[in-house]
Amino acid sequence: MGAKTLSDIDKPIISKDHFIAFESVRRYGKWNMYDPAARTATGLEKDIFLEIIENYQKYEKQYQGSTDEEVYNVWLNNASL
Repeated sequence: MGAKTLSDIDKPIISKDHFIAFESVRRYGKWNMYDPAARTATGLEKDIFLEIIENYQKYEKQYQGSTDEEVYNVWLNNASL
C-alpha cells in the first residue's frame, strides 16, 4: 500500500455497513442508483454514497462473499421501500 495522496485525505471511510446499505438498495432495483431517491433509501450521507458509486468495484471486491445474507436481511427489514 502506497502513501496517501491529498485526494485520499478527504475521502470518507467506507465500512461494511455502508456498503451493505448501498448494496441492499441497489439489489432491490426500484431506483437507478444515480437517482437522489436511491441515496435517501440507503440512509447514507452524500459523500459516502458518492464514494461507493465512484469506486463500486473496489468495495464490491473488498466485501465480496460476506454481504449476501446481510443484504438480504436489510432488504427484508426495508421491504416497504
